[in-house]
Amino acid sequence: MEKVRFFLGLDVGKSEIVATLMDDEEKELFRGSFKNQLSGFREMMKAVAGVTLKVSKEYHIYAGMEATGTYYLKLVKFLYEKVDGVTPYVINPNKVKKYMEYRGSRTKTDLQDSRIIAMCIRDGVENDLFRSWFPSRKEHEELKQLVRLRESLLTMKTMEKNRIEGLKQNPDHSPHAMKILEDHVAYLSRQIKELEAILKDNIKHGNFPDIEEDIERLKSIPGISDLTATSFVSEIGEIERFDGIKQIVAYAGLSPMQKQSGTSIRGKAQICKKGSSKLRQILYMPTLAAIRCNPVIKSFYEKLLEKGKKKMVAITACMRKMLHIMYGIMKNKAYFDPALCMPKVR
Repeated sequence: MEKVRFFLGLDVGKSEIVATLMDDEEKELFRGSFKNQLSGFREMMKAVAGVTLKVSKEYHIYAGMEATGTYYLKLVKFLYEKVDGVTPYVINPNKVKKYMEYRGSRTKTDLQDSRIIAMCIRDGVENDLFRSWFPSRKEHEELKQLVRLRESLLTMKTMEKNRIEGLKQNPDHSPHAMKILEDHVAYLSRQIKELEAILKDNIKHGNFPDIEEDIERLKSIPGISDLTATSFVSEIGEIERFDGIKQIVAYAGLSPMQKQSGTSIRGKAQICKKGSSKLRQILYMPTLAAIRCNPVIKSFYEKLLEKGKKKMVAITACMRKMLHIMYGIMKNKAYFDPALCMPKVR
C-alpha cells in the first residue's frame, strides 16, 4: 500500500513555531503555533499525528523550514532523530521568497509563511528540487564554530584598530579612550592566538578524525595555506553531502549566470552570488596567490587573459577552477597532481 504524503510547513521564530499541514492537493488540514522548545516539538508532532492518522495509518510527512539564524537547529535535529516517518528539509529563504512571488502571494505573516513553505516543500519533493536535511558531524560543526569565531575576532580587532587611528587624528583625543581601545586590541590578539592554538592542537592530536588528512591533502595545492585548508574543510563539512562538482560550485555561488532577452539583448555573464559568501571569501586570496605560484591556475589565468577576458572575470573563473581541484582532492582522497589538473580553455 502506497503511503499517503503530507507536507508540514514550519515558520520558526526565536520563541514560537507556526505550523501548517496540508495534503497532496494543497488542502490545509491543520494549523497551529507551538513553543520553540522540546515540549513544543512534542506537542506539535502529537497534534500532527492526530490529524494524519485520521486519513491513513500509512503516511509520510515532509517537513520544511527556512535556514534563518540558528533558531531552527533544535527543531530539525529533533525531527531527524526522534520522529519516525518524517523527512526534514531546510530551505534557503531566498528560494521561499521566490516561490512566494511565483505563487502570487503578497501577504507576509507567520501563518502565511508556514503555508507557503508547505507548498514549496510539496513542489520540491514532487520535482526533486531539494535534498533532505541531515546533521553535520560533531567534529565539523565544532571546527566551523572555532574558525568563524576567529574570523569574528579578527574583524573586531580591525574595527578597534581603525578607531585608534581615528582618535590619533584628533589632537584633543581622550587618553582614557585610547587606553581602553588599545587594551581591547591586546585582549583580542590574545584571544585570537589562543583560538589558533586550540585549532592546531585539536587537529594535530586527532580530535577531529579524518579532518587532519583532508587539510594535509589540500595544503599540497600551491597557494593553499594551513588556515585556508582548515577554513575550507570547516565550511564544506563532509564532501559526500554533495552529489557532484556542479552542486558544490552552486553552493559557493560561483555558477555563471547569463542574462539574455530575446535574440538581440544580452547581458554580461556574471556569477550568481547566491551561495556561501564565506566560501567565496575563503577562496579569493588563495586564488590570487595561486595565480602567481600554482602552475595550473597560473596557466589557466594567462590563457583567459589571452582570450580577452577581463581580470576580475578571469580571477572568478580561477576561483571556480580552484574549487574544482579542492573538491577532487577531498573526494578522491588524493594529493595535488598538476598533470591531472591542467586547464582546458574553450
